[in-house]
Amino acid sequence: MADYTCLTDTEAGEICNHRDAATKDFVFIHTMYRIKDPRKTLSFYGRVLGMTLLQKVDFPDGRFSLYFLGFEGSSDFKRGTLDHIKWVMSRQATLELTQ
Repeated sequence: MADYTCLTDTEAGEICNHRDAATKDFVFIHTMYRIKDPRKTLSFYGRVLGMTLLQKVDFPDGRFSLYFLGFEGSSDFKRGTLDHIKWVMSRQATLELTQ
């Protein structure tokens, strides 16, 4: 096993603070977690953290579903339409749960 060496605060800052100009408008769009029980997980993120379901997408052939949650209210677009999916994917701080 390799020896553990931590970075100094200065070194960590120098490594991370050289941003390419091409990335100036980039935002962190979403994080994905794999889940086992969507009922428990959705209840936790909704009831405890106050997130709302933005979009649910089922993939029956792959035997999995995706749940997109966020802190924003719903859009004016009908769920499942291309415009709604684009709206969901343009939100900041979106959580994707994969079952």
